[in-house]
Amino acid sequence: MVFLRDCLNSSLALGYNFISEGDSLSRTEIGELEHNAKHNEDMAAINKITELMTNTIRDFCPYTKADLICSVPTHQGKDFHLPAILAQNISEQFRMLNITENFSFSADKPSLKNTKIEEKWDALAGVEFLTQDNTVTLQGKSIILVDDKYQSGVTLQFVASRLLEKGASKVFGLCAVKTWRDDDNSS
Repeated sequence: MVFLRDCLNSSLALGYNFISEGDSLSRTEIGELEHNAKHNEDMAAINKITELMTNTIRDFCPYTKADLICSVPTHQGKDFHLPAILAQNISEQFRMLNITENFSFSADKPSLKNTKIEEKWDALAGVEFLTQDNTVTLQGKSIILVDDKYQSGVTLQFVASRLLEKGASKVFGLCAVKTWRDDDNSS
């Protein structure tokens, strides 16, 4: 497990996606699962990640007290969004209200993969964060926010900031993997 330092009340990743082996990197077990789940839509990998996330929530006290679960919003028009599937699966395990469908970006969220870290927040801020359903109140609620990969953490922190603005009291990040490097998008 990787404890992540950011602006959320707590953020965890199940592990790193790669491990150093001499001069090369190879995928870790969780890295392989995340890769297969995301790129191959592998149900066995999705189910295993769900199981590991569920166990993490059960074992880590702040997460056990969360009221709601939500994934980071998807790109518009994207049929498969691993974080949303993981949030739905976890929701079913804990009978916790999944509010993923209540939030979206007003336009297609830009890909941040190759964006310089100092430009990521502004790229997200340029796309409005929308509330789809006003019947769910976030006032005073604690939320587990799910993502598949924590690279710089900007997406998770941006979405968490918007959930807090809408009244949430706490946001706990839960990611399948943390990227190996912390300087992925340095200038």
